[in-house]
Amino acid sequence: MPLLIERLAARAPGIQVDVIMGNSADIAKQAAQLSIDISLIEGPCRQPELTIRPWFEDELAIIAASNHPLAAQEKVTSDDLNAAT
Repeated sequence: MPLLIERLAARAPGIQVDVIMGNSADIAKQAAQLSIDISLIEGPCRQPELTIRPWFEDELAIIAASNHPLAAQEKVTSDDLNAAT
């Protein structure tokens, strides 16, 4: 996000950018109500009045200390993660 804002500011000097963080549904609802101009969300959007364009594919990485029990496993399942502290 910071890189995108920096590039936008370079192209449009004097622009004001306010960043609002929240869950995808709340942010999409604000965009549908025109209380924000643009949004970047991770989750699905169920606001039919919005135009949705995928722009980036992301990958979730799990990071653990080398001595954590899950670090020794070749494959970690969602059940393993749910049971982990």
